[in-house]
Amino acid sequence: MYKKIIPRRFDAKVPPSSADLDGKADLVVINSTHTFIMNNFKTQKLILSFLEKGTFDDE
Repeated sequence: MYKKIIPRRFDAKVPPSSADLDGKADLVVINSTHTFIMNNFKTQKLILSFLEKGTFDDE
């Protein structure tokens, strides 16, 4: 449904370019809607990895 409304790789609420900050430790783009990104299993896994290791290592 969202892809028909917003035909982009991101949902336009938070464009990836806005997260590209100097001094960032890591960056990852999740293919999910803004509203439900916190329920995405890959998002949860990457957050835990970042908190434990300081990187978005998804292995």
